[in-house]
Amino acid sequence: MEMDEVIARVKNGEDHYFAHVIKHYEQKVFNTVIRIVRNRTVAEDIVQDIFIKVYYNLHKYENTGSFNAWLYRIVVNNCFDHLRKHKYQTTPIDIEVTDSRYPEKIVLLREKNEQLEQLLQQLD
Repeated sequence: MEMDEVIARVKNGEDHYFAHVIKHYEQKVFNTVIRIVRNRTVAEDIVQDIFIKVYYNLHKYENTGSFNAWLYRIVVNNCFDHLRKHKYQTTPIDIEVTDSRYPEKIVLLREKNEQLEQLLQQLD
């Protein structure tokens, strides 16, 4: 059975077909989420939330576009919403250099550390 037909059946009230949607997209969704949030436990929770949202909003999906694109937009939006809500705190990177024979190396590493910290602070 084609995925378009499965989605049409779910939209027509045959809810048990939604299991096919989950089975078909679960791994792809999880892989995308984990690449964004980089935490397995958080990713698993987000994936569950995503499929709940997809189920309750499937009636909004119009067959004019790709279901993959519609789903991907939900995935990315949910990931970014999570990151915004849980604004990950950055901690200063401490580079310990014990070799005092190369003071220029220590200075360069500290400068790079400061630049990296500034760039991280600019991220949304």
